Amino acid sequence: YHISSKFNLNGYDLNVSVLDTYYLDGGYTIAEDTTGVVTSPKPAELTVTGAGSYLSNICLQDKASFNWSPPDDESRLTLPNRTHTTAGTLTVSRGTVAVTGSATFASLTGIVLKSGAALELESAAAASLTSVELFEIAGDAALHLSPGASVSVAKAFVGGVPLMPGVYTPATAAWLKGERITFEVRQSLWTAR
Repeated sequence: YHISSKFNLNGYDLNVSVLDTYYLDGGYTIAEDTTGVVTSPKPAELTVTGAGSYLSNICLQDKASFNWSPPDDESRLTLPNRTHTTAGTLTVSRGTVAVTGSATFASLTGIVLKSGAALELESAAAASLTSVELFEIAGDAALHLSPGASVSVAKAFVGGVPLMPGVYTPATAAWLKGERITFEVRQSLWTAR
């Protein structure tokens, strides 16, 4: 399915195989523009299930959540150079999602990395995640950050276990990958009785 302008989920979840996607080996360069916007005034999730390596020009807005759920672990989706304003959730169910270039998710409220999945963030994307309320990562999933990048989230679970507030590095967290990087958890999930 190719989006040439704005697509409104209008509160309904949608599963598609490929969405506004270009094969990486095709040599295409995607420029920032106003096409490929996926929006929803009410919470809704767009799930993309296609296999392969793709570069996609979609831009998520409002309350539209996104789930990359290919049939294999080798599939890769690259989201370059877009300013995503969604207050939804980014889920990687399988394979890898790479957020590259100047792409940002300043209003994103949740990130979920399921078993075996990976999320790669370049510096601009990593720094933009300050609105993330909850980061959930399966014990064998991975977060890859470009050298020197930092992520700061409100709360986090790893393998179903809440992380205590603090700063984590690859030396203290096996799921965190990169050089000279940090992952900060600002709030505790534990409550006093």
